[in-house]
Amino acid sequence: MQGVAILLISRLLPVALLSILALPALAAPPAAHPSLVLAFSPLPPWKVVDTHGKASGPYLDIVQHLADRTGMRLEVHPCPLMRCLEMLKLGEADLGIGIAPGPDRDDIVDFLRPPFAEGSTVCFYRRRDDRQSHVNNYSDLQGLRIGTTNGAHYFPRFDQDTLLIKDSAPDKVSNLRKLLASRVDVVVMVCGEAELLIAHSEFQHRLALAGPPVKTGPRNVVLARHSPLYGMKDKLQRALRQMVESGEIHRMLATIEQ
Repeated sequence: MQGVAILLISRLLPVALLSILALPALAAPPAAHPSLVLAFSPLPPWKVVDTHGKASGPYLDIVQHLADRTGMRLEVHPCPLMRCLEMLKLGEADLGIGIAPGPDRDDIVDFLRPPFAEGSTVCFYRRRDDRQSHVNNYSDLQGLRIGTTNGAHYFPRFDQDTLLIKDSAPDKVSNLRKLLASRVDVVVMVCGEAELLIAHSEFQHRLALAGPPVKTGPRNVVLARHSPLYGMKDKLQRALRQMVESGEIHRMLATIEQ
């Protein structure tokens, strides 16, 4: 906690100094607004980070417009999911998006209301030549070795099921390679992201859906509980509600979800 306290002080100090400098005095130039820091873990096509580290995608557009509506600058920090969660936990980042809820995350982040969209879908994939590993019902997962990705959450029943055989990999590509090598029977992934990955030549025509997609819970923007800007929660939620009710977010997502 001492480390978190020091970090909060270091991030709050510039904000406090800006408040002091903003007092009328000798025609000083207007103070810059403090920044909202976004922890941005890749989840294509919604969250894309190219080979040069440049972030893009409709989820980034959503948070950028949210920052604009609250009069804040946005700093984007691309990071692997586990690092992004650590940044949110320590207050090094203020916001996240496309992060699934779970009991282990309630103490780290606040899920802003309203959700910005309905849930997406997760899919189970098998090797195309494997005729045994079908997942038409949840009970079909029993006895299968299931490839997952470090830090990822999928849907509550699956995430909390300790009886399933889950075999974690550091990233999604490693997960798919384990499937091709028969080290797991199926893998679970967000469907849209998986479709992009399995279109690559390494996986093309070698993998298939093991069963029907599973709908996940609503999607939220998250606010770090240790963020020095946590006091902006109500302002952020009002701006988010306006974006949802105006159809602005729906139009942003329609570029890839129609």
